Amino acid sequence: MTSGGPWVTVFNWGDGPIDANTNIGALGYSPGEPDNEPIPSSDLWGGTGIAIDVDAVAPAGTYWWVRASAPPGCGDPAEVDAIEVLP
Repeated sequence: MTSGGPWVTVFNWGDGPIDANTNIGALGYSPGEPDNEPIPSSDLWGGTGIAIDVDAVAPAGTYWWVRASAPPGCGDPAEVDAIEVLP
């Protein structure tokens, strides 16, 4: 893989189906995944984030790049403050 892809989508908020490979998906957020849906900090990983199990979705391998984007026309930019790799 290169920085130009191919890309594997491991989290897509707003496409409708629950992202079962995340802590918020496991909680059932939310049918339809509405834009800017409030999520209480008590439901976030460590009170601040979303845990995404990449291994549950992406093919086995080593990945060097992460791409965050917002869908065209959504009116908001992608908002990522930090990425932490956990074992």
